[in-house]
Amino acid sequence: VKGGTLFFAPGTYALKKTINLSRSITLKGAGRDEVILNFGKKCRGVSMTAAGAVLEGVTISNCSVSVQNEHGGGVNMTSGTLRNCRVTSCSVYQLYSSGGGIYMTGGTVDGCEIDRCTFEGLYGLANAIRMNGGTVTNCDIHANNGGYSNGASGDAVVYLKSGTLVASKIRDNTKDATPGVHQENGTMINCLIYNNSGTSLSAGIYKTNGNTYNCTVCNCALSGDTTGISGLSQ
Repeated sequence: VKGGTLFFAPGTYALKKTINLSRSITLKGAGRDEVILNFGKKCRGVSMTAAGAVLEGVTISNCSVSVQNEHGGGVNMTSGTLRNCRVTSCSVYQLYSSGGGIYMTGGTVDGCEIDRCTFEGLYGLANAIRMNGGTVTNCDIHANNGGYSNGASGDAVVYLKSGTLVASKIRDNTKDATPGVHQENGTMINCLIYNNSGTSLSAGIYKTNGNTYNCTVCNCALSGDTTGISGLSQ
């Protein structure tokens, strides 16, 4: 198929192969509560490499990547648009693998829910989403708990290295490291980071560089914190 729109009827779809969106096409579901794509932990869910590719209105669930240095258990994207979807219960498992839910170097993630995602391998990063570019806007990132932890070599629910994180909620995550955002660079605007609990670096934002504007951090708890870095370590 070289273009146009394909529709998913409501239902649960058991899939065994990655959906590769390498052309300008729209795949549209009836809604993320109506269309469930269940990959049964057999493979990555979605690969997006075309600027005109759009996936919207579905749940991407139970995805897994178990190859060293391979990223994005649920979605790996260099371009395209993921809109009004849910990414849930997805993982990466091996050494240096990041982005249990989503790994992106470009493209747009808009209006999505990301929950219950993890990375399990040494030196991995980002339970929910690792951003090496692109834009994430109006997303709800929550309940991404546990997974491998080892300070800065195994931390973060959201890892922002490059790109823009806008108007999103990072909430109710628990991790033995940063359960909020590790901002290595990039830009974060109008985000709400709350009710996260962790044990090292910071429970809200662990910031080493980049720009942060008009964000609110509240009710984030770092165990054993005696220096006031539960909300923000800069």
